[in-house]
Amino acid sequence: MKTNSASNNHMSEEPSRRGGSWLCLGGGAVTTSAPFGVMGIVNLTPDSFYDGGTHDSADLGLAHAMRLHAEGADILDLGAESSRPGAQALTPGQELLRLMPVLRGLRREIPGVMLSVDTYHAATAAAVLEEGVQIINDISACAFDPGLLDVLVQYKPGYVLMHSQGRPDVMQKDPRYTDVRSEVMAFFERELHRLTAAGLPEEHIVLDPGIGFGKTLRHNLELLAHAEDWLAFGRPVLMGLSMKSMFGQLLGLTTQERGCATQVATAMLWEKGLFCIVCTMWPPRARRSRWPRPSVIPPGPAGTDVRPGRTGDICLLRRRALVFILRAGCPASVMRQTARGDAIPWRGRGFFDAQG
Repeated sequence: MKTNSASNNHMSEEPSRRGGSWLCLGGGAVTTSAPFGVMGIVNLTPDSFYDGGTHDSADLGLAHAMRLHAEGADILDLGAESSRPGAQALTPGQELLRLMPVLRGLRREIPGVMLSVDTYHAATAAAVLEEGVQIINDISACAFDPGLLDVLVQYKPGYVLMHSQGRPDVMQKDPRYTDVRSEVMAFFERELHRLTAAGLPEEHIVLDPGIGFGKTLRHNLELLAHAEDWLAFGRPVLMGLSMKSMFGQLLGLTTQERGCATQVATAMLWEKGLFCIVCTMWPPRARRSRWPRPSVIPPGPAGTDVRPGRTGDICLLRRRALVFILRAGCPASVMRQTARGDAIPWRGRGFFDAQG
């Protein structure tokens, strides 16, 4: 799933196969110009698992968000409270103190930008929706603050329905499932019914399986191996895969070395039939010396806009993932090869030299 302005009403080819439209505040559709979308994560927290403290002032947060937008992010997702395992909760007032300066700055500097706020507080959601935010990204499925459901029904924003087992401070303490696939499917079926029965149209909802939220590595891999399960609901899927510890556990990569693994996983999900928005977090430029770099970036496939006028890491993510998509399948051996930094041939039109 991928998102841009609300002015267009198309998402990608094969919308019926890959999940249909996603409507947001005001009824505008989230759009995409490539086979997958990019949600740029703006952590306004001192304790994010990845870049905590890097953008925890209004000026730094605004500058980071504007850079992500300039590089091609379709949605900017602002988060004031960390949802990493063990994170401490904030009050709505504390959230809004962090959110509002950046939110208002973005509305001023980039009119029409597609904005999401990561919150489970009803009061926070109502306040940011009044400011024009189009999407609420909620890790709790309205469970932490039941009043959030009333806000969703009143405003009808785009809504991210995410599966999680427990709150962030306890979710990774021995998570257990009898059958993680069937339990996540049952969760989506139950919560979609509850939301729509309350008055939030299904077209406003996307699904997030919550990779890393109350799940072990085995649980995460089981879900990703059968990601086509979620096509049964006819909704797009948002995948928060970027830089996740799963790639460190599976491939032995440090946090800053997980970019290629994120890209290949995105392509593999597309091959399974999913149309995904990928949440992405990029490190400060000073820490990129070990990141794989392509020596050749081929053009996108015919009819696919990969934003050739854009530069930067999000454009790189999109182009690299498109290359893997065009390989007609990405087996696990290719994922491991790429993550190690080996050169990957590209259908005779070029290659990636993924040396650091």
